Amino acid sequence: MTPSAVKTHTHWTRPFLLWTGAVIFSLILNLALFGLMPGLSTGVAERPGKMEPLRMLNIVRVKRSEPPPPGKEYKPRPETVATRRKQVVNTQAPIHPVIDRLPRLDFDINPKLPAGPLVLPSPAMETVAFGAPAMDMAFKIDDLDAPLTPLVRIPPIYPIQAKRRGIEGWVKVKFLVNRQGIVEKIKIVDSHPTDIFNRNVVRCVSSWRFKPGTVEGVAVNTWATQVLKFRLAR
Repeated sequence: MTPSAVKTHTHWTRPFLLWTGAVIFSLILNLALFGLMPGLSTGVAERPGKMEPLRMLNIVRVKRSEPPPPGKEYKPRPETVATRRKQVVNTQAPIHPVIDRLPRLDFDINPKLPAGPLVLPSPAMETVAFGAPAMDMAFKIDDLDAPLTPLVRIPPIYPIQAKRRGIEGWVKVKFLVNRQGIVEKIKIVDSHPTDIFNRNVVRCVSSWRFKPGTVEGVAVNTWATQVLKFRLAR
C-alpha cells in the first residue's frame, strides 16, 4: 500500500473504532442498569413499612393579654366654706327658747252668757243681677254699640199749597225705633211755620225702616230725633 492509501485508511478507521466502543459501552451500561432495577424496586417497596408516621403540628399565635388600665384615683372634693359652716352649726348645742312666765290674770265670768260657742248672725247680702238690658227700656243713640243705620228712608212730600205760595220751613220730629227696626211713637217737637209740614212729616217718617240698635249685642228700643227741612228749588 502506498503511503497515501495508508494515511487515508487510518483516517477512517479511528472514528469507527471510537463509535463502536461507545456503542458497546452503552450496551454494557444498559444491561447493568436492567439487572439492578429489581433490587432497587424491592428496596423501595419495603421502606414504607419501616417509616414512622409524621405528626402534624399546628402553630397558633396567641395574642398577649394586656394588663387592665389602672382605675381612676378618687380624689376627695375639698370641703367648701359653706360645708364647714354647716358642720360648725350642727355641732353647736341646740338653743332652747326661754319663755317668760306671764302673771296669771283673773277674769269674772258673766253667768248670763251662753255656755256654748257664740255664733254671730251674718249680715244680709243684697243680690244685684247684671243681666241683659230690659226689653221695655228705650235707649238713646249715644248708648248704642253703633249709630242707627237707615234701611228705608223716603223723603217727605212737599205740600202743594206751601209750594204754590213759596213757603219754606222745617220740622223737628222725635220717634222710637223698636227692636224690629220699625218706627213708632212719632212726636213733633218743633216746626216752622207751624202745622204746615207736620202731617206730611209724620206720614213720611212712619214708613222709614232702620237696622235695630244694640246694647252689648242685644237689640233694644232706641229714641231718635231728626230735623227735616223743606226748601224750594231756585
